[in-house]
Amino acid sequence: MSGYVAAVALRAAAPEVPPELEPASFTCQFLAPARFAPARFEPVDIDVRVRRISRRAAAVAVSITQDAKPILDAQSWFALPSEVVQHDYAVPHPHGHPDDHPFISQLIDEPPPFPFWNNFEGKPIDWIEDWDSYAGGPPEWAEWLRFVPTAAFADPVLEAARLVLLADLPSFPAAVRAHPGPRTFVSPSLDLAVQLHRLDTTMTSGFTWLSRLVRWPCQYESSSDVGRSGNLAQADAGIARTEVGGIPPGGVGLLDVVHLRRRWR
Repeated sequence: MSGYVAAVALRAAAPEVPPELEPASFTCQFLAPARFAPARFEPVDIDVRVRRISRRAAAVAVSITQDAKPILDAQSWFALPSEVVQHDYAVPHPHGHPDDHPFISQLIDEPPPFPFWNNFEGKPIDWIEDWDSYAGGPPEWAEWLRFVPTAAFADPVLEAARLVLLADLPSFPAAVRAHPGPRTFVSPSLDLAVQLHRLDTTMTSGFTWLSRLVRWPCQYESSSDVGRSGNLAQADAGIARTEVGGIPPGGVGLLDVVHLRRRWR
């Protein structure tokens, strides 16, 4: 999963800046898939370079290679938290609270198609019971997810890393909803750009459920690239039936995915 590699890059950048600076934005280009093996570690080389640093902000570049093959290039800004300017006009989505939806284990007995999904507890918002007869629909995907075994972290860098991972995760599940039938294509990620809005761990460490709402607005025959946008919010699982998700009353807006592109082939 490319989002996992992106999260590793962000984590590698953090030790190079003062600890009072927190992740503010992250962009990366996925250059090639890394080699991996389920039963053993496959090492990579990570090169971290501080491009600019001041008392209030730092820009860090990260390159990940494996056997000299470029895997990922990333850039991240870190900034000092400030209360100078604050506003929140984020629009809520209508998907309710995690308590409004069943666990995926209550909907299907089969294991997930990829072991990666075992890292989450999931509560689908728009469950498709029978993909064979699914006629297709808007390229949108939303689900409440909770990391297991550790759902949240007090370290703002680790919090940001889990959000970056989720920013990349559901792009393909959203796109395929507009293309029912047998999968005749693959779609590796090209790049990812994320703006992190809120990493107050004194507040967010108690929030465990994360909602991803993703839309692929268009795709044309003349281009094999497709871009999507989305947002991510979290909800306190102890608050029942509070309208949360996109970033509403009772919810906490965490990030906007400014752009992610995939190449179909």
